[in-house]
Amino acid sequence: MSDNLLIHRHWMANQVDFREAVVHPFPVAVMDERELWAEKIRAAVSRRKPAIRDFFDLDYAVQRTGLNLKSSVLAGLVEKKLAVKGNGPVDMSMERLANLRGQVEKELRNVLRNEDFQRFDLDRIWADLHHLSLKSR
Repeated sequence: MSDNLLIHRHWMANQVDFREAVVHPFPVAVMDERELWAEKIRAAVSRRKPAIRDFFDLDYAVQRTGLNLKSSVLAGLVEKKLAVKGNGPVDMSMERLANLRGQVEKELRNVLRNEDFQRFDLDRIWADLHHLSLKSR
């Protein structure tokens, strides 16, 4: 580390009072949590090019946060999202599942903690979504 960088870091540490807000509060627009998960489900079942990250996110949410895929409110939101013009059709085919299986190691292994990778169960979330999407379409 250069002397200039060390001096700069030391100076910064002495200049900033971390007990005070460095960034003042500001409004942030966010989606309702149910809306967010409905959008993730829509993407998982109708994205033209399937993405394993959608299925991982949903499986994680079901297992770790208690996301209830059987919620009628969530199912209604998914139904509305799937009905929007321009969405791809629901695709829960065996070819899509095979494509996703090929992505697990390649797309997830290097970006997840080992514990999260080991807990992910594509077949479990696939079955849950298959049930939901068949009711929706």
